[in-house]
Amino acid sequence: MDKTNDLIKKLNLAKGDEKLKILIELIEALKKSDPDKSRSYLMEALELLKKSKLKYEKGIIYNLYAKLLYQKGNLNNAVKFYLKALKNIDKNKNPEYYSSALNDFGISHARIGNPDKAFESFTKALTLLDSKNLHKCTSYLNTINNIGVMYFMGQEWQKAREYYKKALDIAGKLHYNPGIENALLNIGVSYKNERKDTNAVKYLKKGLKLSEENNSNSMSIKFLLSLSDVYGNIEEFDFAFPLLEKALKLCGEIDDPSQKIEVYFYSAKLKHKEKDFPGKIEYLKKALAISDSKDLIIHRFNIFQELSSAYEETGDFKSALKYYKDFFTLHKQMIDESSMKKLKEIQVKLETEQKERKIEFLQKEKIINDLQIKAKEEELVKKKNKEIEIKKMNKLLEQRVKEELKKREEQQLLLARKSKLESLGKLAAGIAHEINQPITHISLGVGNILARQEMNKLEEKYLIEKCNNFYEDIKRINR
Repeated sequence: MDKTNDLIKKLNLAKGDEKLKILIELIEALKKSDPDKSRSYLMEALELLKKSKLKYEKGIIYNLYAKLLYQKGNLNNAVKFYLKALKNIDKNKNPEYYSSALNDFGISHARIGNPDKAFESFTKALTLLDSKNLHKCTSYLNTINNIGVMYFMGQEWQKAREYYKKALDIAGKLHYNPGIENALLNIGVSYKNERKDTNAVKYLKKGLKLSEENNSNSMSIKFLLSLSDVYGNIEEFDFAFPLLEKALKLCGEIDDPSQKIEVYFYSAKLKHKEKDFPGKIEYLKKALAISDSKDLIIHRFNIFQELSSAYEETGDFKSALKYYKDFFTLHKQMIDESSMKKLKEIQVKLETEQKERKIEFLQKEKIINDLQIKAKEEELVKKKNKEIEIKKMNKLLEQRVKEELKKREEQQLLLARKSKLESLGKLAAGIAHEINQPITHISLGVGNILARQEMNKLEEKYLIEKCNNFYEDIKRINR
């Protein structure tokens, strides 16, 4: 108490971030002894956060507020603030606190029916603690236990007990009694749900004894409730009801409305098994009164449903209808809240997706523009290269044309020479023919003259005739 008073004095003098740090200490210090005052300081801290830049302290405040929302049954908002807390806590600097917040975040998801999200949170916490080699801390113990809870929720009793027994072993090594008690409770309840009553009673009684030795009233109530449920299942009501009465007495010693409601709920459950419906209604109304005074919506929801069923059993259909309407209205309200949250989530996702698409479009547009520019540049380069190539080809072609023309000119000259030579040859041949023919004629004529002379037959007339012919041949040659 002296420490608390000192903190209050410091708080009155402090300002800004220093005040925020003192408030965190006060919230933790008064959490059990004066929960209302603790909540009041928490609200004050939330206001101060608006002006603060302290990240770690912001994470602690959000985490504490999320816990408060969870206790009140405002699970969707609890999830939202746990997420805010996780964003502000440095997991490398504060791995234990971060993993603890992850566990609370996972439990909230499990309660609102998101087992995959819950399992993911517990797995992240376990991975973080493994990476830091933090196997001997309460956060590691709680994570192992919570993974067991997920298997428990899936009704995989044996798998759940594997983790619960591992948690029991870790808690034993740490000499951490709350962890031992919790593990014993979970093992006992898993046996109870599997209808292995002997094993259930063994672990639950062992846990009850330990919790009583440690004056853990809250845990003792849980053991008493589970034991009463086991005896109720086997219709041993004489054993069950005294356990509930003992639990109710312990509730008077602690300020936990949720547990008191739970005791009344278990009592109503036993009355139902006894077919004592008026007795069931009486206990449910006591539970409803506490739920109304403390604004515990999640409990009210279940109570309305059970009251409607109980009145229907008694034949009081008017009351049954009334409580069913209350149940339906509350259910609709919860669905509307959940729907609104879902709608906001979808809206945020849609806006995010639209932004991402816009960014993607702009990126694509930029890429397209870049590609177009690149394509134009490449096209210009190709065009220039083609122009250069065409110029080269034109030059080459021009050179070839010149060469070809030169060749043709040479060929033409050769052809002309050839033609001239051919003509000259023909002319020479013609001339030769024209000369040879008369010469041949003259030669034959001379031969005939000589032959006739040798034969003494050469006549003057014949000689004159031949000479005239020779003269004609000579004239022909001269032409």
